Amino acid sequence: MSALVAANRGHRFGRMALKNQTTAAKTVFLRACSSGIVSVGGLDERTSFATLLSRVGTSAVVAPRWKIDAELALPTLDEAIAGSVAGQPLNKAIRAAVAAAINRECRHGKPILLSSREPGNEHCR
Repeated sequence: MSALVAANRGHRFGRMALKNQTTAAKTVFLRACSSGIVSVGGLDERTSFATLLSRVGTSAVVAPRWKIDAELALPTLDEAIAGSVAGQPLNKAIRAAVAAAINRECRHGKPILLSSREPGNEHCR
């Protein structure tokens, strides 16, 4: 992936840039807003970064499905990556990073909406 990113101007790439990709990491973390969404096109074909990367060996893609609050999401993703690199199973690394973000933000009295698809899922009540 790093070669793919470096090959594209401005460190931006889209799904079309992945069509010639031949290898990828087992786990890929994406930080861009809505990079986890699935698009429907053509003859009801569903495409996403995950579907494209799975063709070349990626088994997990961690990515937001909505517009993110960068101040909250990026450090949380960094913590999840650190946990995963340290050997934690991916689900536990993500769960621990989210719990740390909730604790960090609750100390500042900020409610956290964990999913835009689940209204009322605010924490710090």
